[in-house]
Amino acid sequence: MVLYELLVGAHPFDSGKWQKQPFDEVLRQLREEDPLNPSTRLSREKETSNLTAEMRGTEPDQLMTILRGDLDWITMKALEKDRARRYGTPSELAADIGRYLRHEPIVARPATTGYRLRKYVRRHRVGVAAAAGVALLLAAFAVMQAAQLRRITRERDRAIASPIS
Repeated sequence: MVLYELLVGAHPFDSGKWQKQPFDEVLRQLREEDPLNPSTRLSREKETSNLTAEMRGTEPDQLMTILRGDLDWITMKALEKDRARRYGTPSELAADIGRYLRHEPIVARPATTGYRLRKYVRRHRVGVAAAAGVALLLAAFAVMQAAQLRRITRERDRAIASPIS
């Protein structure tokens, strides 16, 4: 809950509406209903998003973009109702936050190939750019060699076909 409040600037559940409900209904909602993702909550509550963004020295849209993705996944795993799917210890949560800060794949999110590739490219931008440049040069060289070979073959065939004077 602390992480959620740090990111959003509000509690995961709206405690104001609970004052008018019976206590057993409040407990039922806590057990059965999941809170909104931090980015979704900020996108729905403009006044909260403006205030939170202002406190962080950023724009609301930029803040929602930062929260969308890994931070949403980490926060929602920390708030998971099922203990087996929640972080087991605070150190596991801290490790996942550390991975997020180092632009590594986090445990809370499904590790798809595309996600892992984006994280790798983010961490190794210069190396990936250099490898892409080398691959592009090799492809251009191969295309030039194929065109040159075709031209030489055409000239050879023309020289063979024409009578010697």
